[in-house]
Amino acid sequence: YQHQPQGFCFTISLARRLLEPLCEFAKLANFENSILELPLNPFKSLIPPAELRTRFLDRALINVINLVGVDINKALRNPFYVPLLSFVCGLGPRKAQLLLRTITKRMSSGYLERRSDILRMSILGKRIFLNCASFIKIDSKYLPKRRQYDADILDSTRIHPESYDLARKIAADALEIEEPLDDDQNPSAHVEELMNEPSKLNDLLLDEYAKELEKNKKIKKAHTLKDISAELQAPFCDRRSFSACSIERIFEMLTGETDRTIFPGLVLSAEVTRISEKFVNVRLIDGSLIGSISARNLADHYIERIEDVVSCRQIVLCKILNINKERCALDLSMKPSDLTCNTGHKALDPYYDKKKEASLMSSKNTLLLSSKPGSRSISHPLFKNVNRIKAESLLADGEDGDIIIRPSSKGFDFVVISWRLSLDVYHHIEVREENKDTPWTLGHSLFIGSEKFDDLDEIVARYMDPLINCFREVTGHAKYLSSITGKKDIELQLRKLKAQQPKRIIYGLSMVPEQPCSFLLSFLPFETTYHEAFCISSSGLLFRDKKFASVDDLLNFFKQDHMTRQQQQQQKQRVL
Repeated sequence: YQHQPQGFCFTISLARRLLEPLCEFAKLANFENSILELPLNPFKSLIPPAELRTRFLDRALINVINLVGVDINKALRNPFYVPLLSFVCGLGPRKAQLLLRTITKRMSSGYLERRSDILRMSILGKRIFLNCASFIKIDSKYLPKRRQYDADILDSTRIHPESYDLARKIAADALEIEEPLDDDQNPSAHVEELMNEPSKLNDLLLDEYAKELEKNKKIKKAHTLKDISAELQAPFCDRRSFSACSIERIFEMLTGETDRTIFPGLVLSAEVTRISEKFVNVRLIDGSLIGSISARNLADHYIERIEDVVSCRQIVLCKILNINKERCALDLSMKPSDLTCNTGHKALDPYYDKKKEASLMSSKNTLLLSSKPGSRSISHPLFKNVNRIKAESLLADGEDGDIIIRPSSKGFDFVVISWRLSLDVYHHIEVREENKDTPWTLGHSLFIGSEKFDDLDEIVARYMDPLINCFREVTGHAKYLSSITGKKDIELQLRKLKAQQPKRIIYGLSMVPEQPCSFLLSFLPFETTYHEAFCISSSGLLFRDKKFASVDDLLNFFKQDHMTRQQQQQQKQRVL
């Protein structure tokens, strides 16, 4: 599907993952390391990619694939199953391809009829065969019909060829057959008969048989005999006990949220979707969860009408009070007293020493900020070997929009772009490096988030310049309140303007110093001042989950949307 659209390939991959998840993951474990792109764990980036691949991902695939086995003829029929063979013990990518090519070339039917044919036809060496034999299945249903009767039933089990004689002896004893079977065509006929009546295995005294083997032949086979018995009853079955998904796991699968990403006390943005008499229904901005806010949690004071506080499609800040994981729903609060109390932190135990933690964190941050990062050999006019404090000091003497590129305290795999928004307000952007020649030189591939760049000049031209131009457009707009910070000061200024023009809806733009690149659109329609946040980015302005090319476009959308809401409310009142 190389020439198909990305959405088409994505859908095919989802379907394959549903039907054959192991094959789909094995296919991603290729030489391009596609499997490393999967968001398997939030801490994945802390492990070096090479170590993550070899020590963890490859090992996990090896364990699971050898547990369930690989049907060699199924792989010969369908290339989709071929990647599984690369993880069979004793093989690997090269030997797996050699095995398939040799079978196709040397076997007249184009299929492998028995495990023993690997040695008989010199397809693999003896040592390799002994290592991989137990994990290569040969199920007769994947053979041509005329060849199905030639298959050995033991080749479809985990039983190793070295233990086939033991398995046949167990089958003969369970069926109470005294004379040995003299049938070279199907030496495991008794085994096949027993597998159709597995209950007869329960009557065998395997411990006594193991003692007899140890006494007469000096070999210990107690565990092997028990494994053979279990395998004859259920070949290649999953021996683990079934466990149903917990409510927490179902919640995570449906929403993508975990206890680390969403928890009581977290403050987040949501859009009002419906207003009823006693509740306000909202949906989180990313659309993953719904929630409700009861009337008593809308404000700290009594309110007569919910519509006086919120309106449909309004973006509001709310705090999680409770998470109902069975319904995938949230109980939320908009009360200012809740929003300003322990926002965004998971609850700690009641005896936790918060003052001690704050003291230690303050000392640690001071040491981290004052420490000099390792010098880097980077040739660029904007690069300086300085730390964060020194960079901010240099930017303080410059102008808004000035840039310094500096080393990162995280190590040699990162650099930081520091730029000035206003006096005492700075934004630090982390740039991740990959494909490095040496630890001290700049990587050939640079990333800001998931966006890739080839060098620092491209970052400046394609990311920083549009971001700074967007910033200057906002701060240079006629409605920008340059010397005002904080909602109280904004409200005072808007009320002064409202007194001068009482019939107009007064609004203004202001910066949020605590959150660089974030701004407030504050407006005073009547008596209450409302605030909505928007952000600047290298691709434009983001407001209400929409992207705008200019400030005027954003304001025109805001005005038109506000007028539409007012008209809808007036129509509702007329109907009532």
